[in-house]
Amino acid sequence: MPVMTTQTIDNIGDLARILREQPEWADTLRGLLLGDELLTLPAQLAEFIRVSQENNRQVREELAEQRLLLARDSSLLAQQSDYLTRLNELVSRHGEQLARINEVMGQHAELLAQHTELLAQHGAQLEQHGEQLAQIREQLAEHREMLAEHRAQMTELRNRMRRLEGRMGNVEGRHL
Repeated sequence: MPVMTTQTIDNIGDLARILREQPEWADTLRGLLLGDELLTLPAQLAEFIRVSQENNRQVREELAEQRLLLARDSSLLAQQSDYLTRLNELVSRHGEQLARINEVMGQHAELLAQHTELLAQHGAQLEQHGEQLAQIREQLAEHREMLAEHRAQMTELRNRMRRLEGRMGNVEGRHL
């Protein structure tokens, strides 16, 4: 059992000296003066700082992930934009080709009409004109095949555009 001593406190210096000599008295006095709430405040503050730092770390990590996703999405968007530009150019070229084919088909239709008239007028040259007419019909068949191919290509382009529009909507939705 500790020995109890009696000490006289005449001034604040005496109190400070006694509290240095008796740390348990200092702890008891601190508890009486500050109360439990103020005594636990440093531990609470340390926990708050730890949690805040952890939250900040998580936010920085998530922000870095978001930046990576944004960069990837921006890259994809640029690629899809390039792809759309190429598709538009391709559609434009196909449109020009279709116009030329229509023009050629119109010219061939005119030639066919002229040849038909010449056949009626020149019975003696029927065999010669028959060969020319067969050639024209072959060309017309080739042009029809080309037109059918172009139509199939246009259908495929339309389907690709629809799929691309769907993908772009998904990218925009994720981006937003």
